[in-house]
Amino acid sequence: MTKFWDIFKSHSKVAESTTTTDSVNSISKSQKHMTESPSAICPNCGVTLEKLPQRKSKCKKCKEVIFVKRRPTDKTKRLVTEAEAKIIEAEWEKHNVITYKLPEFGLTEKGFDKEEKYLYKKLGSKPDINNVFLSMLNNKALKTTDLRQKKMIYYEMALITHEAGKDPSTLLAKSGKADLLAIKQEGIATHVEILSSGNGCVACKKLDGKVYSISRALKEMPIPNKNCTYLFDGEFPLCRCLYQSLITEK
Repeated sequence: MTKFWDIFKSHSKVAESTTTTDSVNSISKSQKHMTESPSAICPNCGVTLEKLPQRKSKCKKCKEVIFVKRRPTDKTKRLVTEAEAKIIEAEWEKHNVITYKLPEFGLTEKGFDKEEKYLYKKLGSKPDINNVFLSMLNNKALKTTDLRQKKMIYYEMALITHEAGKDPSTLLAKSGKADLLAIKQEGIATHVEILSSGNGCVACKKLDGKVYSISRALKEMPIPNKNCTYLFDGEFPLCRCLYQSLITEK
Protein backbone atom coordinates (compact mmCIF):
# COMPACT_ATOMS: atom_id res chain seq x y z
CA MET A 1 0.00 0.00 0.00
CA THR A 2 2.78 2.45 0.93
CA LYS A 3 4.59 1.73 -2.34
CA PHE A 4 1.49 2.72 -4.34
CA TRP A 5 1.19 6.07 -2.56
CA ASP A 6 4.88 6.77 -3.12
CA ILE A 7 4.40 6.15 -6.85
CA PHE A 8 1.20 8.20 -6.91
CA LYS A 9 2.91 11.19 -5.29
CA SER A 10 6.04 11.05 -7.43
CA HIS A 11 4.27 10.85 -10.80
CA SER A 12 1.96 13.54 -12.13
CA LYS A 13 0.68 11.02 -14.65
CA VAL A 14 0.48 7.24 -14.63
CA ALA A 15 0.70 5.98 -18.23
CA GLU A 16 -1.58 3.16 -19.28
CA SER A 17 0.08 -0.11 -20.31
CA THR A 18 -1.13 -3.01 -22.42
CA THR A 19 1.11 -5.46 -20.54
CA THR A 20 -0.83 -8.61 -19.63
CA THR A 21 -0.25 -10.54 -16.41
CA ASP A 22 -2.09 -13.82 -16.08
CA SER A 23 -1.54 -13.93 -12.33
CA VAL A 24 -3.69 -10.83 -11.77
CA ASN A 25 -6.88 -12.77 -12.48
CA SER A 26 -5.79 -16.31 -11.67
CA ILE A 27 -7.60 -18.45 -9.08
CA SER A 28 -5.51 -20.80 -7.01
CA LYS A 29 -6.42 -24.46 -6.62
CA SER A 30 -7.19 -23.86 -2.96
CA GLN A 31 -9.93 -21.41 -4.03
CA LYS A 32 -11.54 -23.77 -6.57
CA HIS A 33 -14.57 -24.47 -4.40
CA MET A 34 -15.36 -20.74 -4.47
CA THR A 35 -16.62 -21.28 -8.03
CA GLU A 36 -18.60 -24.42 -7.28
CA SER A 37 -22.09 -24.96 -5.88
CA PRO A 38 -22.29 -24.75 -2.06
CA SER A 39 -22.19 -27.92 0.04
CA ALA A 40 -22.39 -28.53 3.77
CA ILE A 41 -18.64 -29.00 4.15
CA CYS A 42 -16.39 -26.87 6.34
CA PRO A 43 -14.02 -24.98 4.00
CA ASN A 44 -11.38 -24.95 6.74
CA CYS A 45 -11.12 -28.61 7.80
CA GLY A 46 -13.34 -30.47 5.30
CA VAL A 47 -15.68 -32.04 7.84
CA THR A 48 -19.31 -32.61 6.79
CA LEU A 49 -21.59 -30.21 8.65
CA GLU A 50 -24.96 -31.09 10.17
CA LYS A 51 -26.64 -28.53 7.92
CA LEU A 52 -25.73 -25.80 5.48
CA PRO A 53 -25.09 -22.54 7.40
CA GLN A 54 -27.04 -19.49 6.24
CA ARG A 55 -24.77 -16.99 7.94
CA LYS A 56 -21.28 -16.71 9.43
CA SER A 57 -20.71 -19.39 12.06
CA LYS A 58 -18.01 -21.53 13.69
CA CYS A 59 -17.19 -25.12 12.79
CA LYS A 60 -17.77 -27.35 15.80
CA LYS A 61 -14.75 -29.48 14.92
CA CYS A 62 -11.96 -27.05 13.99
CA LYS A 63 -13.50 -23.97 15.71
CA GLU A 64 -12.62 -21.85 12.66
CA VAL A 65 -15.09 -19.32 11.29
CA ILE A 66 -17.12 -20.32 8.24
CA PHE A 67 -18.19 -17.41 6.05
CA VAL A 68 -21.25 -17.50 3.79
CA LYS A 69 -20.68 -15.36 0.71
CA ARG A 70 -22.16 -14.69 -2.71
CA ARG A 71 -19.91 -13.77 -5.65
CA PRO A 72 -21.01 -10.94 -7.96
CA THR A 73 -20.71 -13.25 -10.97
CA ASP A 74 -23.44 -15.75 -9.97
CA LYS A 75 -24.90 -14.63 -6.59
CA THR A 76 -24.84 -18.26 -5.37
CA LYS A 77 -24.21 -18.78 -1.66
CA ARG A 78 -21.03 -20.68 -0.83
CA LEU A 79 -19.06 -21.54 2.31
CA VAL A 80 -15.58 -20.04 2.38
CA THR A 81 -12.66 -19.38 4.72
CA GLU A 82 -11.83 -15.95 6.08
CA ALA A 83 -9.10 -15.46 3.46
CA GLU A 84 -11.49 -16.44 0.68
CA ALA A 85 -14.18 -14.15 2.09
CA LYS A 86 -11.76 -11.24 1.68
CA ILE A 87 -11.18 -12.20 -1.95
CA ILE A 88 -14.95 -12.22 -2.60
CA GLU A 89 -15.33 -8.86 -0.83
CA ALA A 90 -12.65 -7.47 -3.16
CA GLU A 91 -14.60 -8.88 -6.11
CA TRP A 92 -17.70 -7.02 -4.93
CA GLU A 93 -15.68 -3.85 -4.44
CA LYS A 94 -14.38 -4.09 -8.00
CA HIS A 95 -17.87 -4.91 -9.30
CA ASN A 96 -19.33 -1.82 -7.61
CA VAL A 97 -16.57 0.46 -8.87
CA ILE A 98 -16.94 -0.82 -12.44
CA THR A 99 -20.76 -0.80 -12.39
CA TYR A 100 -21.45 2.47 -10.61
CA LYS A 101 -18.32 4.62 -10.35
CA LEU A 102 -16.56 4.31 -13.71
CA PRO A 103 -19.56 5.47 -15.80
CA GLU A 104 -19.80 8.68 -13.74
CA PHE A 105 -16.44 9.78 -15.12
CA GLY A 106 -16.59 8.28 -18.62
CA LEU A 107 -14.26 5.41 -17.69
CA THR A 108 -14.54 1.81 -18.84
CA GLU A 109 -13.99 -1.70 -17.52
CA LYS A 110 -11.44 -2.29 -20.28
CA GLY A 111 -9.49 0.75 -19.08
CA PHE A 112 -9.75 -0.51 -15.49
CA ASP A 113 -8.27 -3.90 -16.41
CA LYS A 114 -5.45 -2.20 -18.32
CA GLU A 115 -4.61 0.10 -15.41
CA GLU A 116 -4.78 -2.80 -12.94
CA LYS A 117 -2.26 -4.77 -15.00
CA TYR A 118 0.00 -1.74 -15.31
CA LEU A 119 0.03 -1.17 -11.55
CA TYR A 120 0.54 -4.88 -10.90
CA LYS A 121 3.70 -4.73 -13.00
CA LYS A 122 4.81 -1.47 -11.34
CA LEU A 123 4.15 -2.55 -7.75
CA GLY A 124 4.98 -6.23 -8.02
CA SER A 125 1.70 -7.17 -6.35
CA LYS A 126 -2.01 -6.92 -7.08
CA PRO A 127 -3.12 -3.32 -6.42
CA ASP A 128 -6.05 -2.33 -4.22
CA ILE A 129 -9.25 -1.71 -6.22
CA ASN A 130 -9.54 1.91 -5.09
CA ASN A 131 -5.91 2.56 -5.98
CA VAL A 132 -6.62 1.46 -9.55
CA PHE A 133 -9.66 3.75 -9.65
CA LEU A 134 -7.63 6.59 -8.14
CA SER A 135 -4.92 6.19 -10.78
CA MET A 136 -7.53 6.22 -13.56
CA LEU A 137 -9.09 9.37 -12.14
CA ASN A 138 -5.68 11.02 -11.95
CA ASN A 139 -5.08 10.28 -15.64
CA LYS A 140 -8.52 11.65 -16.51
CA ALA A 141 -8.02 14.83 -14.49
CA LEU A 142 -4.75 15.56 -16.25
CA LYS A 143 -6.26 15.06 -19.71
CA THR A 144 -9.65 16.74 -19.45
CA THR A 145 -10.15 20.42 -20.31
CA ASP A 146 -13.65 20.45 -18.78
CA LEU A 147 -13.15 22.39 -15.55
CA ARG A 148 -16.44 21.21 -14.02
CA GLN A 149 -15.45 17.61 -14.66
CA LYS A 150 -11.97 18.28 -13.28
CA LYS A 151 -13.56 19.66 -10.11
CA MET A 152 -15.66 16.50 -9.60
CA ILE A 153 -12.74 14.17 -10.39
CA TYR A 154 -10.46 15.80 -7.86
CA TYR A 155 -13.22 15.77 -5.25
CA GLU A 156 -13.78 12.03 -5.79
CA MET A 157 -10.03 11.50 -5.52
CA ALA A 158 -10.02 13.43 -2.24
CA LEU A 159 -12.73 11.14 -0.83
CA ILE A 160 -10.80 8.00 -1.84
CA THR A 161 -7.59 9.43 -0.38
CA HIS A 162 -9.33 10.30 2.89
CA GLU A 163 -10.85 6.82 3.11
CA ALA A 164 -7.35 5.36 2.67
CA GLY A 165 -6.15 7.30 5.72
CA LYS A 166 -4.24 9.95 3.73
CA ASP A 167 -4.46 13.74 3.79
CA PRO A 168 -7.02 14.87 1.14
CA SER A 169 -6.28 18.61 1.43
CA THR A 170 -4.15 18.89 -1.74
CA LEU A 171 -6.83 17.22 -3.85
CA LEU A 172 -9.59 19.30 -2.24
CA ALA A 173 -7.59 22.41 -3.12
CA LYS A 174 -7.32 21.25 -6.75
CA SER A 175 -11.06 20.65 -6.81
CA GLY A 176 -11.73 24.10 -5.38
CA LYS A 177 -9.37 25.76 -7.84
CA ALA A 178 -11.04 24.03 -10.79
CA ASP A 179 -14.40 25.22 -9.47
CA LEU A 180 -13.22 28.84 -9.27
CA LEU A 181 -11.69 28.69 -12.74
CA ALA A 182 -14.94 27.24 -14.11
CA ILE A 183 -16.97 30.08 -12.57
CA LYS A 184 -14.50 32.60 -13.97
CA GLN A 185 -14.61 30.97 -17.41
CA GLU A 186 -18.40 31.08 -17.50
CA GLY A 187 -18.19 34.86 -17.04
CA ILE A 188 -21.48 35.20 -15.17
CA ALA A 189 -20.16 35.96 -11.68
CA THR A 190 -17.16 37.87 -10.36
CA HIS A 191 -17.58 36.86 -6.72
CA VAL A 192 -18.22 33.67 -4.77
CA GLU A 193 -19.72 32.92 -1.37
CA ILE A 194 -18.43 30.13 0.86
CA LEU A 195 -21.00 27.62 2.06
CA SER A 196 -20.22 25.30 4.94
CA SER A 197 -21.92 22.00 5.68
CA GLY A 198 -24.84 22.02 8.11
CA ASN A 199 -22.94 19.79 10.52
CA GLY A 200 -19.55 21.32 9.78
CA CYS A 201 -16.90 22.12 12.37
CA VAL A 202 -16.67 25.45 14.22
CA ALA A 203 -13.84 26.71 12.00
CA CYS A 204 -15.80 26.03 8.81
CA LYS A 205 -18.97 27.61 10.17
CA LYS A 206 -16.95 30.80 10.68
CA LEU A 207 -16.24 30.82 6.94
CA ASP A 208 -19.90 30.32 6.04
CA GLY A 209 -21.31 33.28 4.12
CA LYS A 210 -17.98 34.99 3.52
CA VAL A 211 -17.67 36.60 0.09
CA TYR A 212 -14.53 36.64 -2.04
CA SER A 213 -13.78 37.99 -5.48
CA ILE A 214 -12.75 35.11 -7.74
CA SER A 215 -9.28 36.58 -8.13
CA ARG A 216 -8.84 36.87 -4.35
CA ALA A 217 -10.15 33.35 -3.77
CA LEU A 218 -7.70 31.98 -6.35
CA LYS A 219 -4.87 33.79 -4.60
CA GLU A 220 -5.77 32.92 -0.98
CA MET A 221 -7.56 29.57 -1.52
CA PRO A 222 -9.72 29.79 1.61
CA ILE A 223 -11.05 26.26 1.09
CA PRO A 224 -10.27 23.63 2.04
CA ASN A 225 -10.24 25.40 5.40
CA LYS A 226 -6.78 24.93 6.91
CA ASN A 227 -8.36 24.97 10.38
CA CYS A 228 -11.03 22.37 9.62
CA THR A 229 -11.40 19.72 12.32
CA TYR A 230 -14.08 17.52 10.73
CA LEU A 231 -12.56 14.03 10.65
CA PHE A 232 -15.57 11.84 9.78
CA ASP A 233 -14.03 8.33 9.96
CA GLY A 234 -10.57 9.38 8.84
CA GLU A 235 -7.32 10.46 10.43
CA PHE A 236 -7.17 13.77 8.55
CA PRO A 237 -9.74 16.59 8.31
CA LEU A 238 -12.19 16.46 5.41
CA CYS A 239 -13.31 20.02 4.73
CA ARG A 240 -16.69 20.08 2.97
CA CYS A 241 -16.94 23.82 2.32
CA LEU A 242 -18.02 24.81 -1.18
CA TYR A 243 -18.07 27.89 -3.41
CA GLN A 244 -21.33 29.37 -4.66
CA SER A 245 -21.42 31.88 -7.51
CA LEU A 246 -22.72 35.30 -6.59
CA ILE A 247 -24.47 36.99 -9.47
CA THR A 248 -24.90 40.71 -8.89
CA GLU A 249 -28.04 42.19 -10.39
CA LYS A 250 -27.39 45.18 -12.63
